[in-house]
Amino acid sequence: MYKERWNGAIAMGLLWTIAVCITYFFLLRDHTFDGIWIMLFVSLLLMVCGLAVYLGGAMLLAGFNTMTEQERSQYNIKALTSFMGVFIVLLSYFALFMALHFAFFTVFIIAVLAAVIYVNVSRRFRANAQQ
Repeated sequence: MYKERWNGAIAMGLLWTIAVCITYFFLLRDHTFDGIWIMLFVSLLLMVCGLAVYLGGAMLLAGFNTMTEQERSQYNIKALTSFMGVFIVLLSYFALFMALHFAFFTVFIIAVLAAVIYVNVSRRFRANAQQ
């Protein structure tokens, strides 16, 4: 766990809570979407997972937990968990906003594809990369 990241994690959690309140306020005025509770649950699940990764839970990342120690040593775990934690938190916002308009699903998919490409192509997450 990275103790210096607690303030950032608290700030992200508070911003998510505010976003939930704003989303719920807008949905109360328009009762056309009945799946608000599903989207809130998905958003909450992504938020909790994102904060866990952000605080140092690299083992929650797909594929990372199956690597050998030698393969893991080739990655800058601190940079990887920081990027992926914030990214998963952003995905929780997109999931929340999908309750407002389903067009956010397209943004969600594009963001996931862009992040997968970036993480696999960028040298930022390599252990021997220049900071």
